[in-house]
Amino acid sequence: MDKWTIKTIKKTEDLLPSNEFFDPYFNSTIETFDATKVRTPPSTLSNIEQLLLVLPYLFEGKNFVQAISNFDNYGIERLYTFASHFNKVQNIKSGNILVKIQFMKPKHESLQLFNHLDSINKINKFISSLYLTPNPRVNYHQSINVNPNLGTLFLLNRNMIHPLNDYELLQARDFIEFFSECYPRSYIIKSNDIYFEKELLNNFGVRVLSHVYDTLICNVLENTVLFFGGANLSKI
Repeated sequence: MDKWTIKTIKKTEDLLPSNEFFDPYFNSTIETFDATKVRTPPSTLSNIEQLLLVLPYLFEGKNFVQAISNFDNYGIERLYTFASHFNKVQNIKSGNILVKIQFMKPKHESLQLFNHLDSINKINKFISSLYLTPNPRVNYHQSINVNPNLGTLFLLNRNMIHPLNDYELLQARDFIEFFSECYPRSYIIKSNDIYFEKELLNNFGVRVLSHVYDTLICNVLENTVLFFGGANLSKI
């Protein structure tokens, strides 16, 4: 019988060297983006806006930062449209070169809108499958400063993950584009209240990540998933 996971003794930074936990230090300047240049928050949230807001929604009071450093293909102006949902957006520059955009401190009305969409089951399946379990409770093992080497690392067997069908590709296309263009090397998913079991292979979010990344990493503590990671090791 095929194994659905492979235990590894490697450290997180060996498998995800470019992820958010190991951002290399460099001399930089910080400029605050003028959010008045973008529209006011709309009456709904796009799929990517839902992704940017889900952790602040679940972990109220935590100072989460969504940092994006690959934006040329996706489009800087396109990313700036998300600024309408945040009270603080920063441009990080090295010299005169923009190297990173950071979204922080989401607006209260945007989190209220997320809550409303959640209450009427209008959150995208990718997000609900990883963050909004049927009886969600915050996994307090996690925090913005989670030790990436806490827990045990497993590699999921991609050969046992069913590929997305055409309809599912439509549901996932915004995320596939976003991860492929903004996080082509790796991405961390801080899942909420997900248990480490073979059923993970059928999780829609995991299946979407398998469409983008050639390696799927699962960090487990006390039979609970601390985070998922996707990486394209061939590009590292």
